[in-house]
Amino acid sequence: MAFTDILRQYFAWASQISDTVITWYLDNSRTIVDWMHTAFNNVFIILLYIGIGLSLLYITLSLISAWYRNRDFAPITDEEAPQLTVHIPTRNELAALDCAEHCLNADYPTSKLEIIIGDDSDKPEVTKQIQAFADKHDIVKVAARDNNVGYKPGNLNNMLTVTNGEYITVFDSDFKPGKDFLRRLVTPMVRDESIHATQGRWEPYNAYQNYTTALGTTITDVFDYVALPFVDRLLNTVVLRGSAECVRRKTLESLGEWKSGSFTEDIEFSMRLLKEGYNIHWVPSAKCPMELPFVPNDLYKQQMRWAYGVVTSWITHGKDLFTNLISMDTDRRPVAGMTMATILLLGYILSTVLFGLVIFGTLSFITHPAGPLDLPRFLSETVTNILLTSGLIVITGIGMYRAGRLRLYPKSLASMFTLGIITTYYVNKGIYRAMTNKDMEWFLLSKSGNQQE
Repeated sequence: MAFTDILRQYFAWASQISDTVITWYLDNSRTIVDWMHTAFNNVFIILLYIGIGLSLLYITLSLISAWYRNRDFAPITDEEAPQLTVHIPTRNELAALDCAEHCLNADYPTSKLEIIIGDDSDKPEVTKQIQAFADKHDIVKVAARDNNVGYKPGNLNNMLTVTNGEYITVFDSDFKPGKDFLRRLVTPMVRDESIHATQGRWEPYNAYQNYTTALGTTITDVFDYVALPFVDRLLNTVVLRGSAECVRRKTLESLGEWKSGSFTEDIEFSMRLLKEGYNIHWVPSAKCPMELPFVPNDLYKQQMRWAYGVVTSWITHGKDLFTNLISMDTDRRPVAGMTMATILLLGYILSTVLFGLVIFGTLSFITHPAGPLDLPRFLSETVTNILLTSGLIVITGIGMYRAGRLRLYPKSLASMFTLGIITTYYVNKGIYRAMTNKDMEWFLLSKSGNQQE
């Protein structure tokens, strides 16, 4: 048989198969598409109800936080000021020198202040500059390590071995505390022995830099101006945030120091504090300027790491905290850790739900039975669904209004529905890795202060 005859037979066979498939599809496609439409629409409705519930919760949270009134303490005098040690953990970050410089310029008594830079750098030129800075200042010293074992909490524990202060204030390298910050932060613990830790308010100084910092500011303002006031109003305590915080040294040591290797040592230690019934006092008047990630990939990884750490801490301590929640104990502080972690998780969940609504709503619309489009009804239902699930939009606006950054709101909304969608993917990746007990890599973020010569 000639090759052309074989080729002709092949094409005839392929055409017959194709005709059979096309005929089957034409006969059954509407049934298949209708089934897909039903499935997509049902998922959309389920997500819609979840989104409505979470939105109502966030709006309620926003309203309750509006009645927040912080307990103020008379600032301590120089004579009352205790021995205070500042810990600045760093790894290849010259920005730590700027942070240390701001601490040196504080109005805290120099005779009672000690600054330790925890240098985990593996770049000799960075280590050399850090040591040169310390050599110029009597109250600054360097606690260097040859490796980065245990990441940031491992570094903090290493600094603890050479610490002399009764109280320890922790700063990430990109924080720039003002003159009165240290005094404001330590005052509540001096005035009230039942307070074992304090947390200051973060104040992004690069909020308007780009869309990445706009999204980061959104997250920070909701946390600092809504979530923390809500928890403090409800439970009279908060959680630590990892920077611009202060703890009693004896309390830290009695509870086993920082958990080495933890990705959110602040949340993890907060839960241990709160399980013991110890109070963490929030000091919103102590505002500390800080730098937000300005590179999209840095923000994604930061949020993924935070989500991983929060879920890991929740898994570790959730059982004990839940037991406290349902017990008859009148002390509400042990519940605060679980409450705060849950608020964070619900925020991650709501952003995922909103993303799912867009996807499944679009698929449901595409697979809808053919017919004339009722445009007024379509627009009405779309606007209604947006309003019913607008909790994240509302809480963002309230947070930015209270922070005095309302003019950033349009840019914030744009970033939420662009960069925020990608961030949601990374957040869920972090949650998945935590729930499946998978390891997480520690990421170093870009910081403008590292460009020093």
